[in-house]
Amino acid sequence: MDSIRKSGIDVVGEVPWGTHLCQFYTTKNDLLDLLVPYFKAGLESNEFCMWVTSEPLAVEEAEEALRRAVPDLDKRLEYGQMMIVPYTDWYMRDYYFDRQRVFNDWIAKLEIALDKGFEGLRATGSNTWLEDEDWHSLTEYEEALNDVIGDYNMVAVCTYSLHRCGAFEVIDVVANHQHALIKREGEWILIESSERRKARHTLQEAEKSLQELSDDLVVSNQELESYALNVSHDLRGPLAAASLATDLLKEAAREDDIEDLRDEVEDATSVVQRNINKCHGLINELLTLAEAGQKPIQVSDIDVSSLIREIAAVQKSTFRDKRFKMIADEDLGTLRANETQVYQLFSNLVINALHHNDRDDPVIEVHKIDASGTGRHRFVVRDNGSGIPEDRLEDVFRVFSKWGKGSDTRIGLSIAKRIVEAYDGTITVHNDNGTCFEFEISDAS
Repeated sequence: MDSIRKSGIDVVGEVPWGTHLCQFYTTKNDLLDLLVPYFKAGLESNEFCMWVTSEPLAVEEAEEALRRAVPDLDKRLEYGQMMIVPYTDWYMRDYYFDRQRVFNDWIAKLEIALDKGFEGLRATGSNTWLEDEDWHSLTEYEEALNDVIGDYNMVAVCTYSLHRCGAFEVIDVVANHQHALIKREGEWILIESSERRKARHTLQEAEKSLQELSDDLVVSNQELESYALNVSHDLRGPLAAASLATDLLKEAAREDDIEDLRDEVEDATSVVQRNINKCHGLINELLTLAEAGQKPIQVSDIDVSSLIREIAAVQKSTFRDKRFKMIADEDLGTLRANETQVYQLFSNLVINALHHNDRDDPVIEVHKIDASGTGRHRFVVRDNGSGIPEDRLEDVFRVFSKWGKGSDTRIGLSIAKRIVEAYDGTITVHNDNGTCFEFEISDAS
């Protein structure tokens, strides 16, 4: 199955499954200008297409416009390849917006489409129906969708009226979508498109080189490619939001009465700082990942029991909303190692357990078990959650591997694995009434 799809939108071109775009429009014609060719391309590519309408576009108007571009539309509607429905039948069913229900409905539609032999799901939804009190729920819904859509055969374009969006609503929208389409001087432009072209060119050049390498190197480079794309995606949102906020500051500076705009300027600078902090946090994690696999230089004797107590105290302060319990052997022994690396190793396993534990009373256990020889140390870190899906167990140590509802940057377990390997060790994971990580390492020489 081809993962590259024709978007039907000239400025966008081809896109992979998992693409999540937003369009800012001012007129009904702006909507039709992009969405008609977008759905035409989907129908011609054997995709199931769903158009959720609201003002200023009625179902009948959308259908009429699409029929002019797709002469056999009636046949496709009858067969069930195309659905055009009002927002009341989708977002506001039962007269209220339930983000989890809407998300589940999209996944259900995708599964039905795949069962019928379609390649995947292509969708759009307009948000002019949104009331002010629903904005926070919609923002959380878009953020959650943006985090997971890459796991599905889905392409989505969310449309927003510029007349209904304030400056900071626009920032929220841009931050929660991979790309944004907006019209400037009569032409559609794609925010961040230059970075996307550079990334595509880099990947194409890398692909030529990979053809000359061994199978092992091909596999390694594919993981690096996935890693680079995820880093690009995670950095793009906060950087776009910060960039948009600086544009707002420039606009404010042109006003005659700066004093009246003080609150807007302060809001914009807060957005910039918050999103820059997000980028710094991710970059620091990436640097930690790069350094994790290095052989230790400075080593000392580390009391593991004392280290675990320190980690527990820090996490109890961090996860105030989770009253978790830490159970550890009274004597976990002494390691000859780099203290920072050992702290990162145990801390990342504990943090992972807290992020993904769906129990109201999380319990994390740390035990030492028999090792394979002198100078070797074997530990188990386990929790009482529902575990990791069996089909994801082999992938959890890969960079940016995702499962469950955790909100971490998905680097922690990769860091743990690299540290273990730096001490000539191995680490495994399995389910046993919860997630269970076992690892064995050697004292540093």
